[in-house]
Amino acid sequence: MRGRHANLICGGFLLLAVADLTQAPLRMRDAQPLPHAYETLARCPRAGHRVPLLVRAPGIPQARGIHADVGGQLAALINGYSDHIPQDFRDTVLPLSTFPSRESFAILEKIGARYAVFHLDLMDPRTREKLISRLEVDYKDYLRPLEKDGEVWLYEIVGWPR
Repeated sequence: MRGRHANLICGGFLLLAVADLTQAPLRMRDAQPLPHAYETLARCPRAGHRVPLLVRAPGIPQARGIHADVGGQLAALINGYSDHIPQDFRDTVLPLSTFPSRESFAILEKIGARYAVFHLDLMDPRTREKLISRLEVDYKDYLRPLEKDGEVWLYEIVGWPR
């Protein structure tokens, strides 16, 4: 009887272990639809032989710090990060957060960036107004709109201010 009792207990633990390894979330959620700008970007030519280099704006929310924007960083190739934060990222994160600006253009030219995605949905009204002015007035000769549908816009960098 003692051996049978031990077998039942071991079997129960084995069953719990297998159930734990094979469980699936009970409340599956549908993924949010990808903004059209990213679908357009997927069809764009690459920058040279590499992937299309991309800057995402706004970049890191300064008030909340580097680790505050993990979800948004999945879409970024230039100003994205992981748990390791390299020094070149630390050196460029603030200037790139002002894109488009002369300083940010200079950084992006050196690394061969080709596209910029702007998340207007993540900006306060004042920041959004300033950005739209820089896009449509100050730097219109250097940025060509590819997708302006909705709150996420895609631009191609077509020149570098001197």
